[in-house]
Amino acid sequence: MRHHLRKEKQCLNCGQEVEERFCTHCGQENIEPHDSLWHLIAHYFQDLVHYDNRFWHTFKNLFTQPGFVAKEYLEGKRVRNLKPIQLYVFASTVFFIVFSFVKHTDYKPGTDIRDFRKRLYNLEREKEYLKDFPQAVYVDSVANAIKQQQQTLRLKDENTTADSALKQTLKELQDEGISLGGDAFKVQISRDSANKKASGVGKKRGWLSRKLNDVKNQKLQEQYEGDEKRMIVDLVENLKKKLPLIFFLSLPFFAFFLWLLHRRKTKKTYVENFIFSVYQYAYVFVIGLFTILLGYVFEKIFSNHVAETLTNWLNVAVFVYLFLYLTFSMKRFFGQSFRRAFFKQLIVCFLTSVLVGFLTAGVLLVLYIS
Repeated sequence: MRHHLRKEKQCLNCGQEVEERFCTHCGQENIEPHDSLWHLIAHYFQDLVHYDNRFWHTFKNLFTQPGFVAKEYLEGKRVRNLKPIQLYVFASTVFFIVFSFVKHTDYKPGTDIRDFRKRLYNLEREKEYLKDFPQAVYVDSVANAIKQQQQTLRLKDENTTADSALKQTLKELQDEGISLGGDAFKVQISRDSANKKASGVGKKRGWLSRKLNDVKNQKLQEQYEGDEKRMIVDLVENLKKKLPLIFFLSLPFFAFFLWLLHRRKTKKTYVENFIFSVYQYAYVFVIGLFTILLGYVFEKIFSNHVAETLTNWLNVAVFVYLFLYLTFSMKRFFGQSFRRAFFKQLIVCFLTSVLVGFLTAGVLLVLYIS
C-alpha cells in the first residue's frame, strides 16, 4: 500500500532535504505520517510476509547448501538471509512452544493398589483427624494391614531378584570351570547371600544419596501427599520447561569446541565459530519441529504400535541426517576434507553431549531439591 508523498522536502526523521521518495541520509520514506487502521493492518501483513520470505529463503539455503548461509554472512552478504540470532530466537521459540504442547504429559491419578506411600499418607491424615475418636483404632488396623502387604510384596520381589542373582552366580562359576557336584570342588551358595548381592545389603549409602532421599520423602509428604507418580510427572514437566535454557547454555561451548579444533589451520575467530554454531542450532530446531509434527500426525493416523515404530525409525533417520549434515556444513565452512570434518564433528558432538548431560543433571538436581 503506497502513501501520498509529502509536498515538503524536509525529512521528518533527520531534517535533511529529500530529493526523491527516500531520504538519502537516514533512508526514511517521505510520506504523509497519518496512518489509517487499514494501512496499519496491511503494513503488518507486509512485514510478516517479508519476514516469512526471508525465513524460507534462509531455510532453503541451509537445507540445500550446509554451511553456506554462515559463510555468506561472514562475507558480508546479509540482506537475503535472516541474521543468526534472529533465526535462532524464531526457530527455538516455535520449536519449544510446539514441543511443550505435543509432548505434554497429563497427570492422571493412579489406582494402583501397590501405591503404598499415598495410601499410608492418606491414612495418617485420617488418623490425625480422628485422634480424639474411638474410630482411630480402625485406621491403625488398616495401616498395619497395608504395611504387612507392602512387606510381603517386597519380600516376594527380593526373592525373585535373589533367584535371578543365584542363577547368574551359578552360571559364572560354571563358565569358570568350577564343578558344583564333583569331588574336587564343592560349592554351597545360600539364598541369603544371593539376596544380599541382589539387594545391595551391606553397601553404605553416601551423604548425597541420603540427603536426596530425605528431600524426596519430605517433598512426597508436604507437596504430593505421598503420590510419587505425580512428583515424577511434575519433575519431568519442569525439566521440559528448562530445555531452552540448557540448549542456550550449551551453544557458546559448542562454538568454543569448534574454535579449539580449528583455531590453528583456519584462523577463524571465536565469534565466527559462534555465528556458524547459531545457524546450526537454529537448523536443528527447524528439523526437530518438523519431526515432532510428523510424529504427532503418526499418532493421530495409525495405531499405537505402528505409530511408535514409525516414530522410532523417523528419529533414527533424523539423527543420522543431522549427523551427516553437520559434517558437510563443517566441510564447506572450514574448507576441509570430508574425513577431517567427520572426525572433528564426532569430537565436538561428544563433548557437547557430555556437557548437555551435566547441565541436565544439574537442572534436575536443582528442581529436585527446590
